[in-house]
Amino acid sequence: MPEVTVLTANAIARVRSWQLALQPPASLATITGAPWPTRVGASGGDVLCLGPSDWIVISDRREGGALVRELEAAAAGVDLCIADVTQSLCGIEVHEPLARDLLSKGCGLDLHPAVFTPGMCTRTRLAGIGSIVHCTDDGRTFRCFVARSHLRYIVDWLTDAAVEWSTPSPPPRG
Repeated sequence: MPEVTVLTANAIARVRSWQLALQPPASLATITGAPWPTRVGASGGDVLCLGPSDWIVISDRREGGALVRELEAAAAGVDLCIADVTQSLCGIEVHEPLARDLLSKGCGLDLHPAVFTPGMCTRTRLAGIGSIVHCTDDGRTFRCFVARSHLRYIVDWLTDAAVEWSTPSPPPRG
């Protein structure tokens, strides 16, 4: 049965630019510890590239304000808007086995391992809710980010959708 865990990320920042041809400064990689992804749908560690000039950065090591200040310092002089969205987005991890099957029940993505490969991310609708889906580098875990107000609904939906894989209860005695 797939395992669903609510993430407790300390910080989530959104980084955007109005310049579509923007090349983010290499100094941003020093904050995240991984190359900054520039291809839409790619990730670099905890940085997800959602559009030509739109990223989210997830950090378990910093709080929101500190992450934003570090990103702003690293991007000094570059046309970037950096905002703390920690209180508006929250994450859920869905672990194998059957994570791909479970998520496929609620979204239109082709999650076959040959198509949605490790490190890929995209926006989609999951159970009718706008979501960000990220296949982590191990390819066995998916992180989904939704508006905080939809967290309980998504967790309940995933739990209900996974019932078919649960171990049946023994019949009542008596």
